Amino acid sequence: MYEGEDYIKGSIGNLAFEMCELLVQESSLVHGKLQNVFKGIFLTSHLDRKDAIEGQLIILPRSKRQFLARSIRTLLDKGGKNIDNKLFYAPYLESFLTYAKLPEGGAIKRVLPDEVQEMIENYRVSTERDIYISFVNSTINIFLANQMTS
Repeated sequence: MYEGEDYIKGSIGNLAFEMCELLVQESSLVHGKLQNVFKGIFLTSHLDRKDAIEGQLIILPRSKRQFLARSIRTLLDKGGKNIDNKLFYAPYLESFLTYAKLPEGGAIKRVLPDEVQEMIENYRVSTERDIYISFVNSTINIFLANQMTS
């Protein structure tokens, strides 16, 4: 089950976006009650064709790995791979897992250069929020949790 509120649609320069507060819940297999999966801000945007990538890239909080096995497995089953060994910004690597199904070549560094890794990590530290990001072809989705959870 999910519900959203405070829907905003706008643009910054040429970048159009939509965002809202989002609560995602699922039924607990143990207790049969709804439990929160995600509560926070959801933002989505479609990149211009010149900035778009073919394929998928997901960035997940390393601390949430045990809760994200299904998402990770889905991408791996579609031919995705862990690409942490192709990234170099150490603080980012300590905080995030990165998986991708991208064409060979410079796509990874084009989508996730060191500066972007640093920006994501700095935002995580300064806001104390878990961050989830996905690039799927020309769509970027960003989930900013209300607060970090252990």
